[in-house]
Amino acid sequence: MEQPPRGTLRSLGAAAEETATPAPGSTQLLTDTAEAGEETLSLHFPSGWCQERRLGGGGGKGGGAGSVRAASAAVMAGFVRELERRGGPALRLEQRGSGGVGCVVWDAALVLAKFLETGACPLARRNVLELGAGTGAVGIMAATLGANVTVTDLEELQELLRVNIENNKHLVTGSVRAKVLKWGEDVTEFQPPPDYILMADCIYYEESLEPLLKTLKDLTGPNTCILCCYEQRTVGKNPEIERKYFELLQVDFELEKIPLDKHDEEYRSEDIQILNIHRKQRNFPS
Repeated sequence: MEQPPRGTLRSLGAAAEETATPAPGSTQLLTDTAEAGEETLSLHFPSGWCQERRLGGGGGKGGGAGSVRAASAAVMAGFVRELERRGGPALRLEQRGSGGVGCVVWDAALVLAKFLETGACPLARRNVLELGAGTGAVGIMAATLGANVTVTDLEELQELLRVNIENNKHLVTGSVRAKVLKWGEDVTEFQPPPDYILMADCIYYEESLEPLLKTLKDLTGPNTCILCCYEQRTVGKNPEIERKYFELLQVDFELEKIPLDKHDEEYRSEDIQILNIHRKQRNFPS
């Protein structure tokens, strides 16, 4: 995941029934809730993935600060998130308490991973590439559905990706590997174009927009489907960044919003969107 300057973490209370294990010697913060002003962060992660997901005005990547979220990050070393699957045992995804925004499973990744399970997009034996994979949650889910997946991110995320691939390899029915891909740089080794490109919460950092768009143009073929899931955020520069991204994207791509009722029945939220994106077909004069 292309990373901004070190920020704060948003709500990590999400998936149904998760187990939090603080790092040895860490401060015990697993109380019912921790409150700071308008923000409320659930640290027990009760059933119902979005029970405490709203953090006073958007929060998150590039969002509002808060000592609660900074403190919660300190607890997160070694935290394992379990993401339930319809067809068998849950995915077990390690997260990190430090190292930037790519080290935790964000809500948009949960929504996109669970959308893949609905079967709306055929994945068996398809070639899939995930951009800004972070923990690899979305790509690994695709691999359990029969896809041949390459999860990509910066060098510093490769160890975490490899750990999560290893921890879930017994669930994979396709294949999955981790590779370094820095947006805006050469993508020759990822050719030919994949059938699907997966993106979850990749459009929050203004300086990464043009490199990301270059990478999408370089990677996609006429039949490549991009599934882009993102959370609409209302604080700071986030609305302007989203507006700029979609304005630039629509120069070369066509966008279609996937209706909320097509998302997973439980893992859905009004402020998390999934877009189906394709390259525009150019009609050249004969």
